[in-house]
Amino acid sequence: MLRIRDLLGRPSLGLEAVAGTGDLDAEVRWAHVTELPEPEAYVRQGELVLTNGLWLPQAEPAAFVRSLVTAGAIGLVFGLRTARTEIPPALVAACRTARFPLLRLPVEVPFVAVTHFVATAQADRRQRQLLDALRRSDALTNAMSAGRGALGVLAALSGPEGVPVALVDGWGAVVRQVRWELPAADARRVAERASSDGAATARTRDRSTSSIKLSDGTEATVFPIREQGAGGPDHAVLYGRRPDRIQQAEWDALEQAARLLTVELAHERALSALEMRFAGEVLDMILGGPRRAEELAPRLRSFGIDPEGPLAVLSLLTGPLEHATATPTTVTRFFLARGLPSVVPSGDRDLVAIVGLRKNDDEDDEDDDEDDVRALAEALAEALAEDLAAALERPPRVRQGERPAKGQRPAKGERPAKGERPAIGIGRIAHGHQELRRGLLQAREAAKTAWRRQHGSRVVSFTDAGSYRLALDLLDAGTRQDFAEAVLGPVLAYDRAHGSELLRSLSAFLDSGLAWGAAAASLHVHVNTLRKRLARLQQLTGRELGRTEDVVDLFLAVQALGEYPNGKGIGGVPVES
Repeated sequence: MLRIRDLLGRPSLGLEAVAGTGDLDAEVRWAHVTELPEPEAYVRQGELVLTNGLWLPQAEPAAFVRSLVTAGAIGLVFGLRTARTEIPPALVAACRTARFPLLRLPVEVPFVAVTHFVATAQADRRQRQLLDALRRSDALTNAMSAGRGALGVLAALSGPEGVPVALVDGWGAVVRQVRWELPAADARRVAERASSDGAATARTRDRSTSSIKLSDGTEATVFPIREQGAGGPDHAVLYGRRPDRIQQAEWDALEQAARLLTVELAHERALSALEMRFAGEVLDMILGGPRRAEELAPRLRSFGIDPEGPLAVLSLLTGPLEHATATPTTVTRFFLARGLPSVVPSGDRDLVAIVGLRKNDDEDDEDDDEDDVRALAEALAEALAEDLAAALERPPRVRQGERPAKGQRPAKGERPAKGERPAIGIGRIAHGHQELRRGLLQAREAAKTAWRRQHGSRVVSFTDAGSYRLALDLLDAGTRQDFAEAVLGPVLAYDRAHGSELLRSLSAFLDSGLAWGAAAASLHVHVNTLRKRLARLQQLTGRELGRTEDVVDLFLAVQALGEYPNGKGIGGVPVES
C-alpha cells in the first residue's frame, strides 16, 4: 500500500508536508493534476491532487479544499513556481481547518515526477497482488491435489505470513487449526457469529459484520461456509486478521479455500459414513461369536487396531438428546488425540468404543492397565460432559431461510437437565479379539449401572458392578425365551384368560424387595389381595416365594420377559417392573 508518507521519503521528489494539515498515512490510489476552480466532478476517491494554484483568481481556497474533500481526495500537492515561491496562507489555513494533508513541491521538480512515481508504485503493487494471488491459489490447489485435506488447505491459507487460521463446525468445535490454540468458548462464539452472519455476509464481503474480538483481545474475521446438501451444521473459517486489514488477494484466497473446504468436508462425510457402516458391522461380528471371528480380526486391523493385542471396551450412554455430543466422531477424536487407535460403532442404545492399548509385557501390571483404562474413561466422561453442557446452551440449528422442521426441537423432558453427565461402562481388558464379546457384555452392564447412579462417578467398571444381567446376556435369545416361558408361561396364560394381574403383582413384589406392604401400596390394593394373587401364582408356577432359589427363578424370568419387542412378554402380555 502506497501512503502519502512514502512520497515524503523519496529525496528525488523533494516533497515537504505542511505541519498540522492532516493524516499522512492515507493510501494513495492515484495522482491527478488539476487547475479547475471546482474540481469535484473530475477527482476520484483516494486520489492525490497536484496543482500550481492557477485557479486562485477564480475560487476561494476554502471552497477549493471543500470540493476536494467532498470528492474523496486524500491530499493536495502545491507545486511552487518562480512567480509563486510560497503556498498562499489562505490555502494553508483552509487545509488545516479541514484536516486535509498539504504538501509543498519544489520549483525544480515537475508534476510528472510525482505522477510517474505513483503510477510505477501502483503497477508494482498490482503485480505483487497478482503474484500473491497466484501463489495463494497454487498453494491451495496443491494442498488438495496432494491429499493434505482440510489441514493442508488451512496451512496454505495461513501462508508464509503465518496468519492463524481455524476451521470451526456449527456446534462450536474446532475441526482443524493452524498456528492457533483456540479456546472452546471462542470457538462457540465463532459458530454463533457464522450462523447469524449467513451466507450473504461472506459472499458480499460485508466486512463489518464478519469481524469478531476473541477472549485474548485478538481481532479476527469469521468467514461462513455453507455446504450444499449437508445434513449437519455449517462450518466457518476463522482468519486471524481484522476484515479491514485483509488484502484483496487474501479475500480471493478465502473464497477459494471455502470452495475447497466444502469439497473436502463432503469427502470426509462420505468417508465417515463408510467408516460408520464398517464400524457398525464390528458389533455384529463381536456378538456373532466364534463363527465371525475370522472376519473380526481383519476389520479391526483396518482401523489400525492390533486384534491380538490388549483391547479396552467401553459402553457410553448419553441420554436422549437430539444433537447428542457423544458421536462416533467426537469419541474417535478423543482417543486419536491420545495416540490410541479405536473404532466406535453405534449400538441401539449406546456407543461402543473398542480401543487398542499399548502392549505391556509385564503380566503383573494388569491391574495398572485396568487403572489406566479407568483414568482414560474418566477423562472421556469429563470431555463429553463439557460438550453436553455447551450443547444445552445452544438452540437447535436451522439453516438460514428455512423454518425449523416439525419435531426438530426435543420434546419437553427429552433434553437432559443441566449437570447431566454421560455414563460410561468399562469391561475387563480383552487380550485378543476372541475375548471382546465378554468385554462388550460387561461394559454394557456396567454402563447401565452407571446410568442409574444419582451421585458420584458415572464411570463404572464391571468389576465394580457385576450383575445378573450378564448371566442372561451370555445366553442366546431363544434360550432366554424358553426359560421365561417355562417359569411364567402358566401365569401369562392365566392372566390372558381371566384378565388378572398376577404377573404385574409379582413384578411389584420383586421391585419392592419382597415387602408386602410397599408392593400392595404401589398396586393400590389391600395386602390381603396381593397375598391371594401371589398364592395363585405359586400354585401355577410350582415355585414358592419363601424359597431363595424359587425367587431367583421368578426374578430372572421376569427380567427375560422385559427384553421382548415393544415391552411385551410371551404371548403379548405387558411386563411392568
